[in-house]
Amino acid sequence: MEDIVKLLEQMREDIKDIKSKVTNNCEEVKSMREEIISMQENWNKERKELKNELYETKEEVESLKREKIRNNLVITGITVETEDMNQINNEIGKILENEMNIKVIPRKAFKIKENIWKLEMNTWEEKMLVLKEKGKNRLEKTTESDIRIEAKN
Repeated sequence: MEDIVKLLEQMREDIKDIKSKVTNNCEEVKSMREEIISMQENWNKERKELKNELYETKEEVESLKREKIRNNLVITGITVETEDMNQINNEIGKILENEMNIKVIPRKAFKIKENIWKLEMNTWEEKMLVLKEKGKNRLEKTTESDIRIEAKN
């Protein structure tokens, strides 16, 4: 009988320990939950900020693309014999000056096909100047000078 009483006492102590451990574990779990909730809130806030930043960056890139495209011209009938970009730009500038009496040098010139060039003008105003002069002059078509200029947006 005495053994049974000792055994019961031992079981009571074990149960108290287990209860204490369960209580501690519950508190730890509660603390961890709060930490996780806090981290989730921070992540959501950061995610929202990054989304806004990405959206603004995309809008800025699109705006720059539109501005860049807005300044483009396509010119046909020009032959340039060099590969150096600066010389190409200068040659096209000289041709425009000789044919149309305007002094503009494109920012960049890209060869699309034989005798077809895409010109990226420095500003919208330069592009409009070329187009206005094109309209005024209506270049006479000859076998040597068959230059056409188109506005490409």
